[in-house]
Amino acid sequence: MFTFRFGINVGISLYSAALLAFIYIAVRRQAAEYAAHPRRQRLFLSIVVLNFLLIVADMLSRFDGQSGTLFTLCKIGNFVLFLFNPLLVPSWYFYLCDQIGLDRASEKRGAIFQFSLYAVNTAAVIATPFTGWLYYFDAANVYHRGPLFWITSLVTVLMILLCELLITCCRERLERRYFYALFLFPTIPVVTNIIQFAFYGIAFALNATAYSLIIVFVLVQSRSMDVDYLTGLYNRRKLDISLAQAVRDSSGSGFSAILLDIDRFKTINDSFGHNVGDTALEDAAGLLKRALGPDTLIARYGGDEFCILLRSDDECRLQAAIESIDACANEFNHRGLRPYQLRFSMGGAAYDPTSAMTPEEFISRIDMLMYADKRASEG
Repeated sequence: MFTFRFGINVGISLYSAALLAFIYIAVRRQAAEYAAHPRRQRLFLSIVVLNFLLIVADMLSRFDGQSGTLFTLCKIGNFVLFLFNPLLVPSWYFYLCDQIGLDRASEKRGAIFQFSLYAVNTAAVIATPFTGWLYYFDAANVYHRGPLFWITSLVTVLMILLCELLITCCRERLERRYFYALFLFPTIPVVTNIIQFAFYGIAFALNATAYSLIIVFVLVQSRSMDVDYLTGLYNRRKLDISLAQAVRDSSGSGFSAILLDIDRFKTINDSFGHNVGDTALEDAAGLLKRALGPDTLIARYGGDEFCILLRSDDECRLQAAIESIDACANEFNHRGLRPYQLRFSMGGAAYDPTSAMTPEEFISRIDMLMYADKRASEG
């Protein structure tokens, strides 16, 4: 029975480890080719590496009932599992904070909660070899759950609930597909952890985490090559691809676009420095997201210029989008939280499929409209 169960666990774990190795190599290659969001990539890699090491520890922990070196490896494996398994959640929490763009003060408050819970688990793990609280081994070196085995699961669940609360409260900052992928990430591990809690013997939870990481990698992390590093908006590469696709499909579904830039952005840089200028770009990006919603394609076109694609050629909707941007800018300026104000010059137009304009020609047209608006406002 031991040989059969051990073989199943090793087979599942080796498969999961191979998946994690693939993700690790892919993310490292992505990081080398695209300089987008290095902190986010480091955090994601830390989750992958930690999951890999925990799977190895889980395989070692299956040597219970053995003796000598194998039993020593079993004790090490169990200790590492109980000590570091909950650490996956704080790592995930920091990754979520970076995806959402949470300010550091709020991120720190959540981290204090996470690590306070983790400290409780750590104290119980360190005491376990002497007390048998979480687990113990009988005279035949067979593993058994201790009377306080539930502490690690409770700590992990509470930390996960904080992550789910965070992403639910900040869902407006994420595109819908990102929100669902990130929100559902813990679901598979939690369900399999419940199964493992009820039926000890098969390594469910850690392997399920590896499969969840595959989902996040495909739906979220691998898309970072399309994202501007500073603002978190889409970059010029993504805009060019999307605009070309919109032009090709324009006969079936119309679209419109807005090109805008920040008025007197050079003055902000010259007066307050380039760090403040970067903050102004980030503020402008957040303002555009609030004005248009997370599902609108908003890209940083270059410098202080942004481009917006609307999935409609309706002039009323186009005008409503421009007015919404103006309203959000006025609200931002009224709050007076920065030493500068944000105002935009904008040019927008619906694409006419009968014109046979290329994407470049259409951008040139709304670029001229934007500069006409700038001249009018300065005059």
